[in-house]
Amino acid sequence: MEQINVGIVDDHRIFRQGIKALLNSNENFEVTLDAESGKDCLGQLNSVVPDVLLLDLDMPEMDGIETLEAILKKDIPSKIIILSMHQEEALILHMIEKGAHGYLLKSASYEEISTAIQEVVSNGYYYNSAVINIMRNGLKIKKRKTVRLHPQIAFTEREIEVLELICKEKTAQEIADALFLSQRTIEGYKKNLLEKTNARNTTGVIIYCLKHGIIELANL
Repeated sequence: MEQINVGIVDDHRIFRQGIKALLNSNENFEVTLDAESGKDCLGQLNSVVPDVLLLDLDMPEMDGIETLEAILKKDIPSKIIILSMHQEEALILHMIEKGAHGYLLKSASYEEISTAIQEVVSNGYYYNSAVINIMRNGLKIKKRKTVRLHPQIAFTEREIEVLELICKEKTAQEIADALFLSQRTIEGYKKNLLEKTNARNTTGVIIYCLKHGIIELANL
């Protein structure tokens, strides 16, 4: 496995040091950015761009929401996992809609944090069962009747199948195996979905399709 570079953005020094020590003790990770605020993070991103950023929400001067927006606006390719004490459903949904690739509570185990980092690198997002349940409860999803959003945009049945497998946290290779297609073909479907929904990433595609009743999480 290729080493993953990680950044930690949190105003609590002891927490940063603890997570940093745990990650650096694993040969699969290296913490290359250690920031105490959003402004500090943006400054460091001018010279180093980690594969994944663990981002806190409660920070002085520039909070996590503002930091996330600034990072996305600059098109910095780091995957962003919110790591926060907040567990309000509306806030979690808001951060996912804003473009976060994952959301974890600070009470999460090291094992889950490790898994989330690897998943966002390989799949583009990470949702645990708690976040899946929040998405079920927080989004009013209508049962799919058609795959047409409006006259000029339509999803094929194959694209819907790919979407549903993505929601089940399947990798591109697992989706390819399930549908008896090549991984390259699956990546092509993913690219089509991004273009059709004008989304930044796979998470954006999922949120867009959930909002429009194209897919549902009821059976996940």
